[in-house]
Amino acid sequence: ADKAVQQLGRVHRSNQVHPPRFAVLLSELGGESRFVSSVARRLQLLGAITRGDRGAASGVSGELKSFDIQNRYGKRALDSFYRILRTHEDFPVDLDFVGPRRKFKEAEQFYKAAENALMSIGIRLTTDERFDESLKESKTLNAFLNRIMMLEPSMQNCMFGAVQALYNHEVGLDQEAGLYDEGLETLNKRCGQRVEVELSDSKVLFTHPETGAETTHLKLKIDRGFSWTCASKLFEQRAGEIRGDGFYYWKRGGVETPVLAIAQARKVSYEDDEDSVLMTLYSPRDGAISKLPGSSKRLTHEELTEHPALRRASAERDRLTLQRAWEAQFDFAGQMPVGSEESRFREEHLLGGSVLNVWGAVGSIVQDGSSGKSSERIPLIRAQPKNRKEAVVGVRVDARKLPEVQYALHALLQRTAMETQAQAEINAVVADHGSTGARIAPSVPAVDPPSYESVMECMEEHLKDRPNKCDEGWMSWVQVHAHMVNIGRADHSEQCVVAVQHWVNELIRLRVFIVDDVSGGIKVKEKAKGCGWYVPPPKPKPLPKKPAKRGKGAGRGRGRGTRGNNACNLGD
Repeated sequence: ADKAVQQLGRVHRSNQVHPPRFAVLLSELGGESRFVSSVARRLQLLGAITRGDRGAASGVSGELKSFDIQNRYGKRALDSFYRILRTHEDFPVDLDFVGPRRKFKEAEQFYKAAENALMSIGIRLTTDERFDESLKESKTLNAFLNRIMMLEPSMQNCMFGAVQALYNHEVGLDQEAGLYDEGLETLNKRCGQRVEVELSDSKVLFTHPETGAETTHLKLKIDRGFSWTCASKLFEQRAGEIRGDGFYYWKRGGVETPVLAIAQARKVSYEDDEDSVLMTLYSPRDGAISKLPGSSKRLTHEELTEHPALRRASAERDRLTLQRAWEAQFDFAGQMPVGSEESRFREEHLLGGSVLNVWGAVGSIVQDGSSGKSSERIPLIRAQPKNRKEAVVGVRVDARKLPEVQYALHALLQRTAMETQAQAEINAVVADHGSTGARIAPSVPAVDPPSYESVMECMEEHLKDRPNKCDEGWMSWVQVHAHMVNIGRADHSEQCVVAVQHWVNELIRLRVFIVDDVSGGIKVKEKAKGCGWYVPPPKPKPLPKKPAKRGKGAGRGRGRGTRGNNACNLGD
């Protein structure tokens, strides 16, 4: 792989008028993907190091990206494959080589053949890398891809096909949960469709006192609709590529909506099977759709032709009827309120500008997002609004989490104002009495970040005298923090904001407190009585650790100049 990357770089030099185009020839042997996977991974890492973009190394990295399985999903897929072979549980996805008139009639036959094949090449059905989220190459996955090349071609392809199917399944699960990191997401493109974006509002939420850097809330209005002009043009260009594509009537909510079905270039399986071709639906209201509502799988040609809610329409005979219905749906969706189910417009909220300065206070709020699961993924968004020359880049914020973000930044703003006022008073005193030659730090009253027990005690004291031990005004940690500030048990510092936010979320997760189904307020959970068993209190997750700041020149504590206390003094 290293030699291949070097060879690609020799013919792609700086300032070339026409960059080269690389084509990698592969046979149908699954083991050959080992080489291409390594090359794709090295190219993506090279682009991330040199330009900060995983897709910037060269044009070949984008084409080879689908072959790269040396990541967390590849490790999970191999672990799942080994576990299925050990337990003989049901495979979560369909396999192309299992079924009537195929290589294996039943999954059990494949499991036994796979076990014998792996034993013959010296591979044990164990791996401890499922939860390894690092960027290091997996030794177990490397050994698997290297050794299956010793198997006969048909068995080799079955083994690799099973792992590849599990890989796609793992990726799909994270995509459904909103945890899949696709890098920088562009809002102006969706399934090959051009999407119009408009900047509807921009508001500064926080200004750094020393640098003046601003953290801004950007509200974008996105038109996801697909006009009849675009639909007819796409039909003329792409229709006829596969049997069954073209216009359909889709029955939704008792109303038939015209849609256009076009085949995608990528296939689901290795076999040239027409039923497995992926399809995209284009709707006047929703634009490009790759999955039907309620389905977790991509729409295939077989599902399109057999779905009971989809009825084929004749483009030649019903052309005028289709056009009228399409334009009526398009105009109706444009008149509905923004964000409603019937509207073709939706809103996106971004946190732009200087985000790193405030990430400690808002990072966990943003990363929770709409999935309800905490993730290390940062949802970076880029968009080119039609009413603005410059593109906007920011971090996506769920509309439901927006009040929490605004409150956290408002708290930091109040804390900053107090420090600025204290510094101004010190400067005035120094100016009146003369400078002493030393800088005096502003003295602002500070409160230590509250502990888990302190937050729980404060909430219990507040709720115990309320009706049903519930406060309808307490919708999240925001109201708890405001209450603790009022009684002097917290302040507006970043440490207190993060601590209260984390502990309240933990208390709700551990069901010490619950959210009332009717009012939506926080209430005390009634404890079971008379069970006779001692139930130990649940343990919360610790506060997220803040990365230690390294002094200038301190490095990693190795090399010259690190003996004694020299390395520590460099950061002072």
